[in-house]
Amino acid sequence: MTDEIRLGGRRAVVVWGTAVAVYFLAIFHRSSLGVAGLVAADRFHITASQLSTFTVLQLLVYAAMQIPVGVLLDRYGPQRLLVAGTVGLVLIGVLAVIYLGGGDSVVRGFGLSLGDTDISTGRFHFWRIATQIAAAHPVLGSGLDSFGVAFTKFDTQSGLYRVEQAHNDYLQAFSDGGLLGFACVAAFVVLMFKNGIKSVKASTDDLNKSIALGSLAGCFGIAIHSFFDFPLRTPSNALFFLLLVSLATIAPFAHRKT
Repeated sequence: MTDEIRLGGRRAVVVWGTAVAVYFLAIFHRSSLGVAGLVAADRFHITASQLSTFTVLQLLVYAAMQIPVGVLLDRYGPQRLLVAGTVGLVLIGVLAVIYLGGGDSVVRGFGLSLGDTDISTGRFHFWRIATQIAAAHPVLGSGLDSFGVAFTKFDTQSGLYRVEQAHNDYLQAFSDGGLLGFACVAAFVVLMFKNGIKSVKASTDDLNKSIALGSLAGCFGIAIHSFFDFPLRTPSNALFFLLLVSLATIAPFAHRKT
């Protein structure tokens, strides 16, 4: 007997939808120059004919790279080629910006500016104050969302910073809620990853496992981000995070064994 080949299904819809989204994004960026043509011509002080050379140049590069990319693809495989191409494009873009005099823009992209002496942009100071607030109110904290007010009492820089958040959600949970509040946050994080890993292992379908694993990876990214900023203080981010937690831990699409 031969195995029956199943076509369609949710996986096919996901793959097809991803391909359509990428194609739409590519066409959008390719045609965006036509919409912004007048603004671009005025910005760069060039004529419409000169501006159109950008599109022609893109097509020429695309056509010229077909054969060498095909040879490299056959020799090294798609994964290595995609990684190398992505890294190469990022490096070329960064070097081009620096060469054209946009070094400050590159540095600002990392949250810094040229001439900065504090690489943490004030975070080390905020975190030190947060620990002092927590030490002063160890059990129940200073009160939920009170960091901006409590900060002024312990600030030693004469109001140089106007701070409302500690730029570390875990430290702020400790300073705002004390040991009890921090224990709740820690318990939530532990249970989230514990149940998420259990959900990934229990999924019997590749699609469901991928959904759970991808959602758990998103939760991990937000958890790391929370060490250096306050992403979950934005309601839309918090809503998206809870959606990821639900997909990672509940696995609503998983097939149940009967």
